[in-house]
Amino acid sequence: MKKLILIISLLSLIFAQETLWEANGVPIRQGVHIEWQRTVCPGDNGSAIFVWSDTRNGSRNVFAQKVNSSGSFLWGADGAAVTDLPGRQEDPVAITDGSGGAFIAWVDYRFEEEGDIFIQHVDNNGNRLMDDEGESLARVDGRHLTINMCTDSSGGVFVTWQDKRNLLDDDIYGTHVSASHDIVAPETGVAIIEMNGNQGAKSLEYAGNGQATLLWSDTRSGAGNDIYGQKINMDMSKVFAEEGLPIAVTSELETKPRTTYMSNDTSFVIWQSGTESSDIYFNFLTSNGLVFSDPQVVSTFNSNKKGPRVKRNDAGDVFVQWIDYRADTTNGNHYYQKITNGGVRAWSDDGVQLDSDGDDHHARFVGNASGGAHIFWERGTYPDVDIIYQNIQSDGSLGQTTPIHVSDAIGYQSMPIAVYDYSYGAYVIFADQENGSIDIRTQRIAGGQTIFEDNGILAMEGLDGDVNYVSSFYTGGLDGESLLTWIDNRNKKKLFGGKVDADGVNDSLINGEQLAGFEIIVEELENEPVSLFQNGTHFITAIFDGSTGSKLIRLNRYDTDFNPLWGDSGIFVYE
Repeated sequence: MKKLILIISLLSLIFAQETLWEANGVPIRQGVHIEWQRTVCPGDNGSAIFVWSDTRNGSRNVFAQKVNSSGSFLWGADGAAVTDLPGRQEDPVAITDGSGGAFIAWVDYRFEEEGDIFIQHVDNNGNRLMDDEGESLARVDGRHLTINMCTDSSGGVFVTWQDKRNLLDDDIYGTHVSASHDIVAPETGVAIIEMNGNQGAKSLEYAGNGQATLLWSDTRSGAGNDIYGQKINMDMSKVFAEEGLPIAVTSELETKPRTTYMSNDTSFVIWQSGTESSDIYFNFLTSNGLVFSDPQVVSTFNSNKKGPRVKRNDAGDVFVQWIDYRADTTNGNHYYQKITNGGVRAWSDDGVQLDSDGDDHHARFVGNASGGAHIFWERGTYPDVDIIYQNIQSDGSLGQTTPIHVSDAIGYQSMPIAVYDYSYGAYVIFADQENGSIDIRTQRIAGGQTIFEDNGILAMEGLDGDVNYVSSFYTGGLDGESLLTWIDNRNKKKLFGGKVDADGVNDSLINGEQLAGFEIIVEELENEPVSLFQNGTHFITAIFDGSTGSKLIRLNRYDTDFNPLWGDSGIFVYE
């Protein structure tokens, strides 16, 4: 939680025993720390909805925005408030309702330190449709976290989470929420799997016929991880046995389960098998069980493969991504495969490798109607990381000879997530720290080129960092005007100033004005900054400047409008 500067002194000349500001004071510098969890879903008419949490109002709340194909933000300049509540609401997950809105679930800490599960439904315009404070799906003792959610194809959603109400190990609970907001077992949820050992690392997707497929990692045997699965009906009844269906139970370590829908009653299931040298296997799952007697490999090339991810397109083709260590045994490279409805590897048995000329990581992708895939990833070494794009065409060839820069701005751009635009293109939403704080930006790719402005359009501006060493000065006027200075860590440690009077904060000075552009050396009880107000007309600051590599004292003098009187750089006491 970022620090909020408040003026709470009573100035008798203007207050006259009357409180003129809000009961808890007025914000001078309110942090807007954004947590970007890569939560996105389709909207209507080719739009995209993305969701995050931030601290713009002091507590952490969940917000959503919708962007259309021309780059217009449809839910206001700052997005729609999914929650406006005390405490912490975070880790949101969003699923389209099929009508331009979305169901959004989150972990809620306003009642329990260990977290509850809540849900909200926003319509096409971002309006809240359920109880204004959300509806509780799990509000019982114990830890609840790691939400997975999928559509039921009828305007409602299935929701699952890891649950520790039984104290020892993680189990999996869930519920169904209909389009009309009927909830199965509200506030408690239904146990999907309760067994010895941990049941976690799960994946949930629509399975056809109004059902959902759940896949999870399971340690019930005590000998390592296995993979189990279950199909769930809308009333939360189970298709397979109570203990789940064994998907991969071998002497190997089975991890990283993923599932997605194919067609009819068929789900695609995939996992990683092995430890030091691992491979990636897949199978098909119907209500009758597994389709292939022996699981299939995504690539016949003999190499160490890890971390499978899956997506599908509307034709039911499944796209698989993994990290392959055949060429780079330390960091690996991104590889891809397409699996048809018949279980055939449609691309090279070796898999398709992306351009690998850089330090590449954290790729995300989405299939398209033409049978190809749009892929976005990070390239570079912190703190200089860009967002890159490449397209794999339906035949497995690369769509671009050279990958496209979605963002090559200065600094750290990270955590891309993609969503199909239903017009052969895709949106990417990512975090941008060019200015020090985490912002959210978006770009649209169509026809092999970026559509929005260079480096993406700004969806939400963040304000990170702590505030320390606050000084305040009353200027002596009848309006109670006071000046403040502080050291602000939003983009390294720098000197900021603000102003407040009987009417509150001047709009032009909300969150402060930067007074010195150089980085300040500050240590508690040593190198602390000093500000001195003189004659009601100006103030002097003394701070330690580390921009030259040496520790130097720098002075400057400012008037009450924060204009520097000794030049932008001030003067050194010594060099």
